[in-house]
Amino acid sequence: MTLKLPQTLSVEDYLSFEQQSDKRYEYAYGYIYAMAGSTVEHNEIITNIQNRLLSSARQQNCALYSENVKLQAADEVFYYPDLMLLCSKAVKGTYIVQHPCVIIEVLSENSLRKDRLEKLLIYRTIANLKLYLLVDSRQEAVI
Repeated sequence: MTLKLPQTLSVEDYLSFEQQSDKRYEYAYGYIYAMAGSTVEHNEIITNIQNRLLSSARQQNCALYSENVKLQAADEVFYYPDLMLLCSKAVKGTYIVQHPCVIIEVLSENSLRKDRLEKLLIYRTIANLKLYLLVDSRQEAVI
């Protein structure tokens, strides 16, 4: 029996594939990962944080983006953070932003490991990033 490894995609192929898809996919170094749907609780947490930050972001001439906006976190890495604060004009085309100063992820059982390990390592390479905030959806805790 032969084990067939998954085929990797180029950045261009990923962007083209996702633009034609009705689902969201994250991309890291050639591999795509389907985004799971969020729970009502997860969505409520994001909405509450967004509502608290929105007026302050506008006063600072910044933009606040939610989970449907794609972040190019590195040359070959694209994620959909739960919330991003962007205080520069680093928008690449219509669908992608770069160089946020704040990224907020709401942790779930499925995302905990990726958010605390993989994304942390990638996000630390973003020069403008001042804060990476992890909000635990299972308890009252912010990391």
